[in-house]
Amino acid sequence: MGDFVVQYDVIRQQQIGFIQVYGDYFVHYFAPTGLPVMPKNVIFVIDVSGSMSGDKIRQTKEAMTVILDELREMDFFNIVTFSSRTKRWKSELQVANQENIRAADTYVTSMAAHGGTNINDAILEASVLLDPELRSRHDSHASMIVLLTDGQPTGGVTNTNHIIANARDFLAGNHALFCLGFGYDVSFEFLERLALQNGGFARRIYPDDDGELQLTSFFDEVAKPLMIDVNMGYSQAGNPALQVADVTQTAFSNYFNGSEVVVAGRFPGAPPSNLHVTVTGNGAQDALSLVEDFQLASLAAPEGFVERIWAYLTIKDLLKKERTATEEEQQNKLKERALDMSLEYNFVTPLTSMVVLQNKRRGRPANKMFDDLVQSFGSPGSGFGSFGSGATSCRPWPFWVVASAIVYALLPP
Repeated sequence: MGDFVVQYDVIRQQQIGFIQVYGDYFVHYFAPTGLPVMPKNVIFVIDVSGSMSGDKIRQTKEAMTVILDELREMDFFNIVTFSSRTKRWKSELQVANQENIRAADTYVTSMAAHGGTNINDAILEASVLLDPELRSRHDSHASMIVLLTDGQPTGGVTNTNHIIANARDFLAGNHALFCLGFGYDVSFEFLERLALQNGGFARRIYPDDDGELQLTSFFDEVAKPLMIDVNMGYSQAGNPALQVADVTQTAFSNYFNGSEVVVAGRFPGAPPSNLHVTVTGNGAQDALSLVEDFQLASLAAPEGFVERIWAYLTIKDLLKKERTATEEEQQNKLKERALDMSLEYNFVTPLTSMVVLQNKRRGRPANKMFDDLVQSFGSPGSGFGSFGSGATSCRPWPFWVVASAIVYALLPP
């Protein structure tokens, strides 16, 4: 009848987090408590092109009213609207006091949708607004751009690869870019690549009745930055030369309240007796450096669990790198490795499918039923994972083939 939300937390004995180890693999969970919230510099970049008319612009206005209200007086903000051209609300960032929030709300309420979509110039405009703030408040403020658009770029620079390259040059790793794609026909792959190359992430906003809720829920994720420029390091106490291999992402532009950083890796040789962990970054008051030595013998996890966590995170990292790679050969190598690991560990990913069959139907085992389907529909390609009864991960088939398999399996004997 609606969303069912389960919220939980775990006891954290140490500020630097918790380590689990099994065999050659380790996983580190980092979610510090008690850190003060950092002030933020945020630019809201809002698409007001003609395609945003109707429910999209109405839901954006309603959501922005709530989002603006959630800014704190320590925050600084501005608004850039864009269609064929860009327009600043104010010439520079404004402190988020009640007077400015009311004025911004009035400005947002008056937005009207018309014209084309010049995403390139809108990002450049936001970067220009943030650069003076970077010089004056870089160490103590989190800096971010929130881009909301529903369409393909149609004005100014329209080549998406050029826009991504320009954004990378404009922002230069100094400002995180978060992209919200509004609607079903938005080029979400482009927005995802744009965000990932600039320390952020992308979300798709569906134009349903709860579009306003989706927008405000996104902002809740990034509303309370606790650290920026976070880096994780791993070695053996007394032996800095110890190497860990195949470590997942260890550098993060931002860490937000309510989230968790998870890093996994493996030891190429015999596991050491201890693991020296360092976490560095900048917080609200000063640079932070957390250091801890973990005795690995006391941190054993259930068999296979840590390795699967490592595999899952590695696949996610490979898919991120594939989306941001510029060379086709590199993209293919990353995608192939992610596919191989998905099949090996039976994970459903954008590169694989999952087909579920009954154990028996009409006296035949599920793998025999699957063989019948292969003969009927053709093989999905070389390297396809073999099926037994139950479910497994495989290279993706066309939708009509998977749908036919599901209907076939559900028919009564």
